[in-house]
Amino acid sequence: MLNNILEKWEEKTLDEVCTFSRGLTYSKKDEVDVSNNVVLRANNIDLVSNTLNLEELKYINDNIFIPEDKKVKENSIIMCISSGSKSHLGKVAFIDKNYGYAFGGFMGLIIPKENIIPRFLYYMLITPAFKDRILHLTDGANINNLKYSDLKDFILNIPSLSEQQRIVGLLDEAFENIEKAKQNTLQNLNNAKELFESYLKKYFEIGNSTWYKYKLSEITTKIGSGATPLGGKKAYIDSGISLIRSMNVYDREFIYEGLAHINEEQAKQLNVVTIQEKDVLLNITGASVARCCVVPSDIIPARVNQHVSIIRPKQDIVSSRFLCYLLTSNYYKNKLLKDGEEGGATRQALTKMGLEQFEVYIPNTLEEQQKIVEQLDELQEQTKNLEQIYTQKLQDLDELKQSILQKAFNGEL
Repeated sequence: MLNNILEKWEEKTLDEVCTFSRGLTYSKKDEVDVSNNVVLRANNIDLVSNTLNLEELKYINDNIFIPEDKKVKENSIIMCISSGSKSHLGKVAFIDKNYGYAFGGFMGLIIPKENIIPRFLYYMLITPAFKDRILHLTDGANINNLKYSDLKDFILNIPSLSEQQRIVGLLDEAFENIEKAKQNTLQNLNNAKELFESYLKKYFEIGNSTWYKYKLSEITTKIGSGATPLGGKKAYIDSGISLIRSMNVYDREFIYEGLAHINEEQAKQLNVVTIQEKDVLLNITGASVARCCVVPSDIIPARVNQHVSIIRPKQDIVSSRFLCYLLTSNYYKNKLLKDGEEGGATRQALTKMGLEQFEVYIPNTLEEQQKIVEQLDELQEQTKNLEQIYTQKLQDLDELKQSILQKAFNGEL
């Protein structure tokens, strides 16, 4: 039955159903903060949803003339044809109206001909088959550019216009329902995270009048960061002594992926920042500033680089896990960043002096701290379980989308 259906479909190359043009080239000096000349770039195509994202637009000088063939058109398809990341090559978005925007030189515009419905072609270009074609072109080679000559011979099975319209209607409806389900799932995921944050707020923002106020220097034996060995990344080895970087430190979680290693000689030069059990790690520079976790014991011996600070609590005053929960609460995280600004730093840097003078309130007994930690541990575990459920549901919805696409172009819808 399926073969009979597909036999009625006509084989055509991509070149037979569309025209293609490359985008506008301009120089860095042409870029301005705002103008009437808007240019769409690769970051304006969402890699996962294959939709247009207009949040980060690029503007160029109004004096630059933009030809009409360098502007996106309603019912056309924009494609990334050049990128530093191969995963972004070939990603597309459907242009639903005449925005009047140009498209940059790293982009291409596909304009469907009269023998194919524009959204039908768009759906064909996000199928696994087309993505496999892109992967085949770039697999095993240092290719970060797509040539239309490599794509124009891609074979498409094209049904009648009425059948195209029927399939597009089914796909539009199915994908709209999937997108609604994804948005609901994302909201549930955010709700789970916000619920845990509300418990942190309960303990650390509202606080307790019986808790004692300390400077971090009063409840720690060490606050300090390390350095990167000479040679940077080239100096790292496959195995050896762990070197913790900011990419490994997340809020209440240590990420093993990307963990670097150094040899004994390099480690000796960083002996002053030798990690001990129960040390608290705090990112002090960059976009991840103020992320914090307790070091896992299975990576010791270890050192830290200059972007990560060791905070070593006096265990008879404050437990490491309690301090970690405290520092990762919104109240104290925001306070950390604000104090850093007042100290002359930026939101991208925390100083040793600032950390030493940073004030916290903690319960006067370890028993009370432990009770709070146990409650937060249980809540965090429940939150993680919910996050895993919702994350899996999002993956299932993406797989359902691909499955529906495959059925559509196998004549199974």
